[in-house]
Amino acid sequence: MLRKFSFLTFFIFSIGFISGCSTEIIKKEPTPFIINIDTTKIASKNFRGLGFEWDARNYSNMKIDDADYKLIFDRVKWMNFKIIRTMIQVKWVFDENDNFNTSSPEFYHLTKILDYCEENGISVIMQEWGVEPDWLNHNGLNKVDESKYLDMIIQYMDYFVNQKKYNCIDYFGFVNEPNYEVGDFERWKRGFEYLQNGFEKNGVIPKINFMAPGQSNNDEWFKKSVSELSPKIGLFDVHIYEWKKDLELGGIYYKVKDFRSILDEKPENKEKLLFISEAGMRDGQNAEINENIDSFDYAQFMADYGCQALNSGANSVLAWMLDDNSHPDFQWGVWKNKQKQFSLRPWFYTWGLFSKLFPQGSKIIRINSTSIDLRATAALFKDEYSVCVVNNSMSENYFYLKGDILNQKLYYITLTEENINESISEIEKKVLTISPSNQELKIYLPPKSHIFLTTMRIK
Repeated sequence: MLRKFSFLTFFIFSIGFISGCSTEIIKKEPTPFIINIDTTKIASKNFRGLGFEWDARNYSNMKIDDADYKLIFDRVKWMNFKIIRTMIQVKWVFDENDNFNTSSPEFYHLTKILDYCEENGISVIMQEWGVEPDWLNHNGLNKVDESKYLDMIIQYMDYFVNQKKYNCIDYFGFVNEPNYEVGDFERWKRGFEYLQNGFEKNGVIPKINFMAPGQSNNDEWFKKSVSELSPKIGLFDVHIYEWKKDLELGGIYYKVKDFRSILDEKPENKEKLLFISEAGMRDGQNAEINENIDSFDYAQFMADYGCQALNSGANSVLAWMLDDNSHPDFQWGVWKNKQKQFSLRPWFYTWGLFSKLFPQGSKIIRINSTSIDLRATAALFKDEYSVCVVNNSMSENYFYLKGDILNQKLYYITLTEENINESISEIEKKVLTISPSNQELKIYLPPKSHIFLTTMRIK
């Protein structure tokens, strides 16, 4: 035993010594990461933009007033996102006698959001939350296939779409994460089909698209929806909260690719859109809070998430969520609640710049990553280009930028843990410029950082 151990020890150290010498002799530079803006490589030609979940559920309890709305709307305008998903519940629209009633505080704040979206060209996904969990029950209604409950939904959608004529409501989703909140696919499917028929009879369809299934962590529910309901689904959506360790390995990219391949098995789905209608980090997650939400790490995570989702062909990504005021005891937003002075979180700038510089109507240019540390995506909007690059390494890294983007003045901002401030004007002061050039640019990124480069003015 002793003799054998000595031989192995010598062998291991010998290999280590030889390898060390070889490394010093060869010393190769790592393969460079090249971002070539090639407009023939399109990941999504029907991009509907990056946006947020924006809910009115708790605005009344938080005493959101006109001054608060001015602050919120000013921030929304700066981010310039053009798509949201918003909660609705039947008990907001029907009273204790089941009469249609628009006097609830939740209805008031919902219409404030809808009016803003209507005036500013923001597409809205109206998401009926369901009725089965206790906090969603209404007057004894607690099953999603009950005709009385479904008729209420048909009535309020007829009101919004046909009577109030909200053109901003483009999509409707039935039950939030039905695999959790219902759990029975056949009951959910019966409710879905009843609603779909009712929307058609009342002229709600084709004015809106029926979006489904909106499941989370249940690929079988998605597959069954595609298999059994494809002709009736206008566009498909999923919820993905990703683990940090899986995101580092390209988890979002591969998951979206898998969902898209399932859709493409049905010829009628070839041109249908695929949304991630809730996006966020799974680490530190519960319903009320993500424990990482105040950190720059969350901003870095969402930058990487966005790059992967867009490169994989997702047509929209909606972050969960905009505002801590939206739900009781809530800490998921890009800013804190009224009691905490609406303080901005680091990821406000990341997702805000992403949505601002990758607008609805862009063509998403696929960037193939050759590095596990560097991720990137790019967009062409009319004649304007934008690029986002993420460095996940603990070390400084670099990439080469090529293509027509170099023929115009470039604005850029690098976001790191050290340079995030809670002032839009201060962050705008950090925007730098690069003069037009016919040469490729070698750009360095600090450790754990991300950069936005664009031909658009960042203001």
